[in-house]
Amino acid sequence: MNHIERVVVDEGVGRDSELVAQFRDRLGGRQIVFVFLASEHPGIPDIEILDKLLDGRSVLPTQDRVLHNLAIGRGFQSTIKTRSRACLTADSHTQRRRTDIFLSSAGPG
Repeated sequence: MNHIERVVVDEGVGRDSELVAQFRDRLGGRQIVFVFLASEHPGIPDIEILDKLLDGRSVLPTQDRVLHNLAIGRGFQSTIKTRSRACLTADSHTQRRRTDIFLSSAGPG
């Protein structure tokens, strides 16, 4: 993945979720901005998340497979927690199935 500066956390993923905890662990002491949509932009439509909040330096943890696929289709980075407890981390060029979030891979560009 590209250098991540912002994590845009979808409403279905809570502040105390395993996905957010994995991001915090993997990112260590790096200064990353976490945007929690449930509290900062409640009810924001998916199209506005895609158009206004995501860019090449952000990643979207979500439980919404449709939003995840739309983000990937636009070239953004997204992770989704699957029922098998694995995380699918993807961008428009790569897809990996992992038991944890893998943030140090090469992304597009």
